[in-house]
Amino acid sequence: AGNYINAVSAGDETNYTVTTVNGTLSIGKADATVIANSGSFTYNGQSRSVSGFSASGLVNGESATALSGVSVSGSGTNAGSYVVVPTGTDANYTLSFVNGKLSVTPAALTVTASNASKSYDGMTYTGGNGVTYSGFVNGETNAVLGGTVEYAGTSQGAKNAGSYVVTPQGVTSGNYLVSFVDGVLSINKVPLTVSANDASVTYNGVAYHGGNGVTYAGFVNSETSAVLNGTLAYGGSSQGASNVGNYVITPNGVSSANYSLSFVDGALTVLPAPPPPPAPPAPPTPPNPAGPSVTPTTPATPATPTGPSGTPAAPAQSSASADAPSAGAGPSAGITVSVIRESTRVETGFIAVSLPKGTSTEGVGFRVPLPAEVAKEVSAGASVSAPAGTPASTALSVISVRAVITGGLAPLPGWLRYMPEQQMFVATAVPDGGLPITIEITVNGQRTLMVISERTS
Repeated sequence: AGNYINAVSAGDETNYTVTTVNGTLSIGKADATVIANSGSFTYNGQSRSVSGFSASGLVNGESATALSGVSVSGSGTNAGSYVVVPTGTDANYTLSFVNGKLSVTPAALTVTASNASKSYDGMTYTGGNGVTYSGFVNGETNAVLGGTVEYAGTSQGAKNAGSYVVTPQGVTSGNYLVSFVDGVLSINKVPLTVSANDASVTYNGVAYHGGNGVTYAGFVNSETSAVLNGTLAYGGSSQGASNVGNYVITPNGVSSANYSLSFVDGALTVLPAPPPPPAPPAPPTPPNPAGPSVTPTTPATPATPTGPSGTPAAPAQSSASADAPSAGAGPSAGITVSVIRESTRVETGFIAVSLPKGTSTEGVGFRVPLPAEVAKEVSAGASVSAPAGTPASTALSVISVRAVITGGLAPLPGWLRYMPEQQMFVATAVPDGGLPITIEITVNGQRTLMVISERTS
């Protein structure tokens, strides 16, 4: 485009004098439109820009490269929209300009609540356990974020054991598209031990039921058994026990959503019933000043019994002699004898004899020797009380053996005898329910209670 001289020249002309006048060639600029390029980028913390342009209206197949005097400018760092502006001139084109656009979109950022775990403490939970970030670019940290991390969800105000949602929130950013991921709060049960208290009762023939209370260990935040569900109950071998012995008390029946309960057994001890107090001694007989009056008598000769045919009958043999063990007979197998306490002049002794299970229900017999701790007292008493030449049966009378029953003392039952010569208790055909039995053994004024019972297992 421009103005150019259009010169003419004249040839040889014979008939004319030629005068030439140059012309002008004017080439006007063509119209062209310059369009700046547009671009879109994701935020990366660095400056982003757009270059280049396109053109319309160019002639004769020319391209935008023909517009060498044209340039574009436009850049931005933070997420947003920026204008790309074309400028310049050209000798051949009258230019018009169309702006471009630079778009910077936010980068994705994930904020994840960290899981939290605590043991039940009776206190309500608030807050959270921090968050983790994923998506920061160019070395950036949470310092570029606006706001403050906060927490929501079912975890806020949670108290009881269970699983709850921790929802993070509260932070924003123009350069990041923030998404939140929930965490989990776990409130775990705490251990609670329920221990049955030991119990001790004196044998009274009544079956035992219930327990002696329990002791708790593990309550938090000053809580008590009032927070437990159910009703305390008792089981174990103690329930229904009546005989002398040791039994198990097993607590049960209570539960809790916040406590992990463990139960510890207690022990029930059924003690022998104490004997009634001994009768006061009879007052001494005052002496006769004149001395004792003795009337001699002649002993009568007993009649000799006869049998059916008139011949002398054999002497009657007592059941004790008939069933007495032989001289070499020892204690029955499976019997254990435990001396709990030796007797003294002021304190009653206690001996426990344990028989195998089934002794009474199967109607079998047994032999139990007089414990050595008592036997030595019998021997000592006999040597002191009996003068030389006294028969053995009389010397052994220093021992008194009676059964202890409700309300007082009584002779031994028919199925149980004491054999003084062998210092042995002998039982034959123990009746069902005959055990346990408590025997009072008195030697020279010292009392010992011997309880004979059968084992439960």
